[in-house]
Amino acid sequence: MKKAAFLHATACHMVCALGGHTCQPAKHGGPDLTRAERQGHHLRVLFWICYMFDKDMSLRSGQAPLLIEEYCDLTIPDCCIDCSAELQKLDESISSSKYYFCIPGDPALWCLKEKISRLLFSARALKLSDGELVLRIRQLDDDLESWRLSIPSEIRPKLSIPPIQITPTQEAYITPELKCHLQLEYHHLVTAIHTTVRRCGADNPDHRDLPDDIHNVIHSSCDLSLEASRSTITFLKRPTTLIGGQDFSDIVFYITLAAVSLFIEILAHPQNKESRTALSYLSSAIDVVRSLSAPVPRQHELNRIQEITRFIMELIHLGTCAIQKAAN
Repeated sequence: MKKAAFLHATACHMVCALGGHTCQPAKHGGPDLTRAERQGHHLRVLFWICYMFDKDMSLRSGQAPLLIEEYCDLTIPDCCIDCSAELQKLDESISSSKYYFCIPGDPALWCLKEKISRLLFSARALKLSDGELVLRIRQLDDDLESWRLSIPSEIRPKLSIPPIQITPTQEAYITPELKCHLQLEYHHLVTAIHTTVRRCGADNPDHRDLPDDIHNVIHSSCDLSLEASRSTITFLKRPTTLIGGQDFSDIVFYITLAAVSLFIEILAHPQNKESRTALSYLSSAIDVVRSLSAPVPRQHELNRIQEITRFIMELIHLGTCAIQKAAN
């Protein structure tokens, strides 16, 4: 992670030094582009790739982002086709008639990640009052739902994944990895947004003196984050071929985030019956992690799988102790 952070910072500085964060290449795309126009488009795509990684690293690590919206032009050139849109209308005639620079992923999702990071995890956000924090959570939840509804119905993330629905329907013209990525990202952001509600009433862990409206919001947000965590584990309990295109570290991140969210709920409410359900999901998370090894796994992946497995087993042990203590 340290090496990745260093290389990422270097890439961000380089793309900004070359003007990729502000350049506006010509909007037309085709084989008749001049060399300068092609270079401009290519530089712009490099910026978007850096921006994409910047949002992921900031939201996952808690570190300050390097590419800030106020200093970057986030206009997407017409010829920079989002991969999800490209898959919708993939046709041999398209690729032969127009020159495309494809941006991997969904730029709108990256912009939303920056907003979540800025409004909930910046130094200023950590000093918000309970009322201000609740308002931001609601605003970001609305923004996330607007993004979800903007995704074509064939690959739109589901609000939740019931335990009986393990394998999603596969459309012939859409790669399973894309649908998998969007679903996991959606539940990741639901968890990121709604777990912050636990900061409300930080000086009063029992939340006894909080206003009823904030108390209700806390319970609602906790329920949403828990459902997102359960759905993540359920979604990943599927043939590994469907997640074969996902990066190994991505899958490990999603499953670890879900496990920690479930563990926090056990500690917060060990006497609730949902806590024992959470333990069963943690056990399922171990099965998912162990299934991630490739047919010929690399040593660092095996080490990582063993590390995450031990970590989740420790969460199960501590969660079980918390439940037994609450019962006595």
